[in-house]
Amino acid sequence: MVVLSSLVLLGLTLNFYACSESKPAFDREKLFQDTTQKVVIPAYEAFTQQSKALHQELQGLCGDVSEANLTKAQTAWQTTVQAWQHVALYRFGPALDKETVSHIHYWPTKPASVEEEVKGSTTLDVAYVNQLGASRRGLPALGYLLFAKSSEDKAPVEALKGEGDKASRRCQLATVLAEAILKQAEVIEKSWKDKTSTEWVSFYDDPVLEGQAIGPAFKAVNKTVNEFIYQLAGVMDKKLGKPMGTQSDGEPRPESVELPYSRYSKESILALLEGLQRFYKSGDSTPTTTSFSALIQSRKPDADTQIQKEFTDAIQAIQAIPGTLQEAVSQNKDKVQAAYDAIKQLRITFSTDVVALLGVTTTFSDNDGD
Repeated sequence: MVVLSSLVLLGLTLNFYACSESKPAFDREKLFQDTTQKVVIPAYEAFTQQSKALHQELQGLCGDVSEANLTKAQTAWQTTVQAWQHVALYRFGPALDKETVSHIHYWPTKPASVEEEVKGSTTLDVAYVNQLGASRRGLPALGYLLFAKSSEDKAPVEALKGEGDKASRRCQLATVLAEAILKQAEVIEKSWKDKTSTEWVSFYDDPVLEGQAIGPAFKAVNKTVNEFIYQLAGVMDKKLGKPMGTQSDGEPRPESVELPYSRYSKESILALLEGLQRFYKSGDSTPTTTSFSALIQSRKPDADTQIQKEFTDAIQAIQAIPGTLQEAVSQNKDKVQAAYDAIKQLRITFSTDVVALLGVTTTFSDNDGD
């Protein structure tokens, strides 16, 4: 009887190891190769294309300042903001080397600083703009010039007009800001395209793990999970929380939204969430077999199902906020709170469940989302 039990136990043990060995390890390097090809590079291509269209609209506006041309430029700016948010996750690699975020989307912008440049006399070109402080350049500063009244209380179209046929310095500054954004976009896109698929994974390297005996693809997973947490924390704490009043005893601070002059903050948040979801699924439809979603599913299918639901919940919660975010933080607090809670839950899932499943080393100390 003892011998029989031992044989049964041995059989079960051998069967366990046979099953374990028959299940191939998830190819993390393939994950980053495929997702870079299907999501990252197309997103940068789209951002470059939109940046080019924005620059062209600014040139047209300054050649003929009118309400119609201003509207075209404003629409191009909004589309470019969306395209930027679709690549906002990728702060590493070329974007880190070129300090892209500080050149393209540093916020809050400082109107007084932008107005100093409008009133200045230095020749305006890309080289000059690139050495300016971050609050004087990029999409937020350009949004201020296109949507806000000037320091002289002039409406945008009037402030952008010059004397006679000559465009105002304000319009010239707007055009050069757009050109600088385009140049940055072109450099980053080229940096990704100049690498082979086997080299792409190096762009996701995590300096936190430098010197550790861990393969590049495992470091890439570590970096990406931390970036998901970082971006979701930014939405929760800065883009929603602060305007809601989480840092002011519940008193709403509508002026603290991300893009106050264009009143486009809600749409910007939505685009960011869509970009995060697209990377997670490696596309817009059903997650591919080499996606981040598939990696989670290979460890714990229920966790992937939960994350996909939470992405949908967060996106729908932002979409459900009526009007602008500035208005909603005072007039529809329940809707903004619901969006905040949905994004908080997604962040908690990444910073606890995903971190545990993948053995990630986090760079945050407030992983509970509070």
